[in-house]
Amino acid sequence: MERQTLQTSLSPAIPTINSCFKTGLYTRLSKDDLQKGESISIETQKLILEKFCKEHGLNIVDCYVDDGYSGTTFDRPDFNRMIGDIESGKINCVITKDLSRLGRDYIQTGTYIELYFTGKNVRYIAVDDGFDTGRSDTTNDIMMPIRNLFNEWYVRDISKKIRNAKRQRAEAGKFVCSQPPYGYLKDPADKNHLIIDEEVADVVREIFKMVLNGDGVVKIARALTARQILIPSAYKTSRGVVGYAFHQRNKPAGRKQTWGVTTVQSILRNPVYAGDMEGHKLEKISYKHKKCRNVPKNQRILVKNTHEPIVSREDFNAVQELMTARHHPVKYNDENVLKSVVYCKSCGSRLTICGKSQKSGKRNTWYRCFRNSRCLDTCDTGNNIAYKTLVAIVAERIREKIALFADDESIPKIIAGREADTKRDDRFKSEKQAAESRLATLKNLMRRLYEDYASDVLTLDNYQGLLNGYQEEQTQLNGRISEIDRILADSKDDAENYRLFKETLLKFADFETLDCTIVNTLIERIEVGPKTLVEGKAVREIDIYFRFIGK
Repeated sequence: MERQTLQTSLSPAIPTINSCFKTGLYTRLSKDDLQKGESISIETQKLILEKFCKEHGLNIVDCYVDDGYSGTTFDRPDFNRMIGDIESGKINCVITKDLSRLGRDYIQTGTYIELYFTGKNVRYIAVDDGFDTGRSDTTNDIMMPIRNLFNEWYVRDISKKIRNAKRQRAEAGKFVCSQPPYGYLKDPADKNHLIIDEEVADVVREIFKMVLNGDGVVKIARALTARQILIPSAYKTSRGVVGYAFHQRNKPAGRKQTWGVTTVQSILRNPVYAGDMEGHKLEKISYKHKKCRNVPKNQRILVKNTHEPIVSREDFNAVQELMTARHHPVKYNDENVLKSVVYCKSCGSRLTICGKSQKSGKRNTWYRCFRNSRCLDTCDTGNNIAYKTLVAIVAERIREKIALFADDESIPKIIAGREADTKRDDRFKSEKQAAESRLATLKNLMRRLYEDYASDVLTLDNYQGLLNGYQEEQTQLNGRISEIDRILADSKDDAENYRLFKETLLKFADFETLDCTIVNTLIERIEVGPKTLVEGKAVREIDIYFRFIGK
């Protein structure tokens, strides 16, 4: 009722507009707005805007509708189409019900109104707010940034409340996702409670049973595929769930549905099948973005015994132990003490061990670049090295380190040799602090800069010139801070790291043969470069990165 009264009182203040304006009506409704009722529905917005155009003699060219899109982002289908029509000259007047329909981001909404629309000679009108860029009204100009700021505060508050509500439901063991996991259905009497889907529950039970019988996930996936059991997405689509229909698009009729290893693993790892509800697995990066990030396992919310289990807790726990302990089988039992630490210096891919048996029964082994052997366009160096050669080089490098650190004064000598680096690090830390302080200042300057422009303290040219300068400086400072962080990370806690490395290294001071324990304890990564000719001789660069001290 208050909104309608405001519209009635402000609308007459907007003068009759010349019919030469080619008008586009823009309407938007987010999912959060739906909770407010019919008063701001798309149809209601259209009726208000069409009535306004009729009263003021405006020619409506098109109507742009973004239904279900948040005002915190401007990447909306019909908003982008409207911008395209402005660029092509199809429309030169945009009307919305109020400022919040255009957007709820304070800075971006103001930029579109004050810079983009003005620069394109496009008139913008917000009917309920009585705002019109075609009017010379000081109050009009002052109130617009304030309204935009309140619109952003509103969406931030709503986001916080929704996040807290979801967390409370997760802590109560409620199911809060849109679709239930494979093998379950939403309870018709309570959408936050799960019940067993008997049609496919036996498939889930069989998957767990096969693991307990010693089968691996690859074998399970192949068995399910051979029996032509529908994969979870196809099964949900067959049940009329529209959100999974994209899995079936552009697929030839009769094409076999293939179970993936990842799908089988996700079922085996999901505690929901033991009757437990795991919540808070994803969280939004920011209320202004739709992107989400995975929440670490130890930070998730797990509530036990919230619904009927498909498999017993004993079977579920046994499967978890089997999957954790299981290792990948190898075709040959080739010795490989450098397993998982050898990488290609050219492309960064891991070097895998290969072997070939001779007629005499002797077997030769070597490392080769995995990426070069599978995908030549990503690594064309043909990088390979004999296994025994690399093991001998690594053993010799470790013995060199043992000899270097055997002296009781070795660490002070090494640290003293890095005194210049310590002074350098102090300079970098001071520079980083100054850069971070300047970034905070720039953020405040840019906000005040926009407010000065909105209040006519600055002209458009001055505003854009100063803004571009600030943004360029901001980019340079962020780049410099990242560079300093990389430099400081290399020299952090040198004395303690050298002490720990020496203590660990000297445990193997008398080693004779290199083994996995020595390698995994001392070495983090080995990078092998390809052979190159230097003065007619073949040379190869091999970098060994030790734990605690690096290269």
